Amino acid sequence: MASYEAESARTPHIRVEVLREDEGPDGWTYEIDAAQDADSRLLELRLGFRDHDHWSGGASRPSVVAKAVVRVLIERLGLDELPGSFDAARGRRLVPDFDELVGPAIEDGPTNC
Repeated sequence: MASYEAESARTPHIRVEVLREDEGPDGWTYEIDAAQDADSRLLELRLGFRDHDHWSGGASRPSVVAKAVVRVLIERLGLDELPGSFDAARGRRLVPDFDELVGPAIEDGPTNC
């Protein structure tokens, strides 16, 4: 029991909030306020139509997919390791099992973002 409590005490608190969404010819651009524990940063994320459809099957709002992408990257890399501006597809190069992680993060939805 003590090891579980110690492990859960180290689990970082992550918050991902979409501040702005702009739709363009190839997808969406988001301004995102992301926080991990006491640190927070503004990020710019681009999400292409194809990636949105790949990760959600077109069944989830683009902003929900964008939040899931950022959340997975923070969980795997840490907020400090994310560039200030990036395309969501870059996650595939940064996290080996990225595609498999985004789907469940979308399903968890707003309760975790």
